[in-house]
Amino acid sequence: MASSDDEQLQKAIALSLESHSEDVDASSEGTRLPQPLAKAAHENDTTKEGRLVSSGTIPQQPSEASEAVTESQPSINRFDRKAMEEARLARAAAARMKRKGSISPPPVQREPKRQHIEVIDLDAESPPSIQKTATRNGDSKPSSPLQYPHGVVKKTWAFGHERSNDIKIEEVLQRADLKLAVLSAFQWDIDWLFRKIDIRTTNVIMVMQAKEKADQDRFRNDAAGTPNLRLCFPPMPGQVNCMHSKLMLLSYPRHLRVVVPSANLVSYDWGESGIMENSVFLIDLPLLENGKRNSVNELTAFGKELMYFLKAMGLEETVCDSVLKFDFSATDHLAFIHTVGGAHYGEDLKRTGYPGLTRAVQTLGLQSGTPFKIDFCASSIGSLSMDFLGLIYKAARGLNVDKINDSGKSKPAKKKKPAVPAADNLDNVIMEEGLEALPDDFRIYFPTHDTVARSKGGTQILYARGQRSNEDGKVSNIAWMYTGSANLSESAWGKLVIDKSRKEAKLNCRNWECGVLMAVPASSLGESGQAQAGELPDMEGFRPVYDAPFEYPGAEYGDRKPWFVQG
Repeated sequence: MASSDDEQLQKAIALSLESHSEDVDASSEGTRLPQPLAKAAHENDTTKEGRLVSSGTIPQQPSEASEAVTESQPSINRFDRKAMEEARLARAAAARMKRKGSISPPPVQREPKRQHIEVIDLDAESPPSIQKTATRNGDSKPSSPLQYPHGVVKKTWAFGHERSNDIKIEEVLQRADLKLAVLSAFQWDIDWLFRKIDIRTTNVIMVMQAKEKADQDRFRNDAAGTPNLRLCFPPMPGQVNCMHSKLMLLSYPRHLRVVVPSANLVSYDWGESGIMENSVFLIDLPLLENGKRNSVNELTAFGKELMYFLKAMGLEETVCDSVLKFDFSATDHLAFIHTVGGAHYGEDLKRTGYPGLTRAVQTLGLQSGTPFKIDFCASSIGSLSMDFLGLIYKAARGLNVDKINDSGKSKPAKKKKPAVPAADNLDNVIMEEGLEALPDDFRIYFPTHDTVARSKGGTQILYARGQRSNEDGKVSNIAWMYTGSANLSESAWGKLVIDKSRKEAKLNCRNWECGVLMAVPASSLGESGQAQAGELPDMEGFRPVYDAPFEYPGAEYGDRKPWFVQG
């Protein structure tokens, strides 16, 4: 009798699910989790809105560096539909058996089967500074609540490669104790993500791109059936077309983990295909004692700019307020750099985009004279000009770049030149004091065509090296690095113009971006950071913080053509 009922139950389940079978991709047959909600196009600075739809494909999106990729995806509200249907039919079958007075023994009570978690050798060759204890469900968990109390930058783990200063997504999330996760990204694989987070015990807020209200309403409707999941859509008025920032706020019982990766929330960005490398900044902030709560004015510069960014994104006020329960005192050597999409005036103009970079350098006391060198590794570049590169160069030195003259150009006004002029015209282009050495002092690292063809993205890192003279005349070396989402383009860092109606400066930002600036300790730059004038620290000084993901010095072009074109 029990066997007959089991057969009837299986038939009932199959019939009840037939109506949904046409929505399920053949490759996912036999699994309980759906295909990714969205695998958006390759991130870039000129992309249009990456719409997430319940069926079909993501619209094609233009890119400055690579072609867009489109894939189909279902809507959020299909999560666990099969499991729910099985449970309902099982309860109905059990009730029928009880009414019939079955003499069969009661079914064995089994613990519900856990979702499969794709963790590949999580504990193998972990960095010795991280001591983990295993939990019953295979998660890793640090023995100390503050694993990164002062902030670190790590590489994303890559399958098949030797582990060295790297980290896996499981090690970042530590799902066993995770209570709240605020996640921001440009590309999403929801199916993969929800195998890394237990949505049953963790509240999740996904900060996503959706420019049009109709799209926002549709996504919220799709998410309504998933418990513990909420969505946030940063404002994207006018020319704002890309919510490109990557940020995680991970709340645990005794600390808050702030994570700023260059990786999106897709499997290959976190190394599971073995072909990608990204960077990840992490810092753990302890819970304040005795229920104390900071005011925004009491925070460090890092904390203030983080709070500014969270509120600008439209994150719920209760979530923003909860961040104030944690101690930010260990972030006084860091700066949170952001680009808030939209138009900005006055004081708001000075704290975002490349003027915000200037402000951060000044706040941390990292202003530099000349010589000064920048090494910028980018996965996407815009239409570069000497004007724009000069502005980034000056902002990185800590020089004010938020002024504008009557011509509508950032000071000083210069005659427009080709994006990359011929070598014999450089002297005519770079006339401004402090920029004569720009071609030699601003190096850009961008993947070759072959590299782009083999991979699906890259990392964004800026290395800066300079010097300053103290009041006693001694020369000290300065070095810092930026890691985050911003590539090298006006879309990512903003463009300063004159608002003709208001007759004042306006910073136009087409992207949402965020990152972290970290100073290199003086001990890494030589004895007490002192140096001879004109002798900058070499790139080896960055190794204790984060080793460069490119060869330095680079090979000469020789007969090969560089990656840029004139015009």
